[in-house]
Amino acid sequence: MDEKGLVEMKYPNTNDDLNDFIEYVSLGMDIELEYKDTGYWIGRIDGKIILSEFYSNQDTFFDTVDDLLNYQIDGKSLRDIVIAKIEELAE
Repeated sequence: MDEKGLVEMKYPNTNDDLNDFIEYVSLGMDIELEYKDTGYWIGRIDGKIILSEFYSNQDTFFDTVDDLLNYQIDGKSLRDIVIAKIEELAE
């Protein structure tokens, strides 16, 4: 837990699934996700979900978790990226 009492985590953890990810985002947990050597931070600011690319000024805001999961990074939806990360851990 950080100094504000927020839970910070690297995603995914062992035994997580897509429903866990959705719950974490809905609860406003800070999540770090890596894809193609780029780190992303997912969290909440002023009631909006934010996807922020590390070391850049690129922030994208979403109203719903579904909007976030449909967001495309390099032609792949975040939903597919999260599922691939989960499957990678399961191997």
